[in-house]
Amino acid sequence: MTQKEYIKNTPVLETERLILRPITPDDANAAFVWLSDKKVRVHTNV
Repeated sequence: MTQKEYIKNTPVLETERLILRPITPDDANAAFVWLSDKKVRVHTNV
């Protein structure tokens, strides 16, 4: 399965207060901001 197929087949999970969805190219700026935070990078493999 390609990455594109995997993302396409990933479900969106919703609760009253939260929506979890696959990351998209539109999320690049926001991801850059939080991945640039040292407190976040400590807990990620980036």
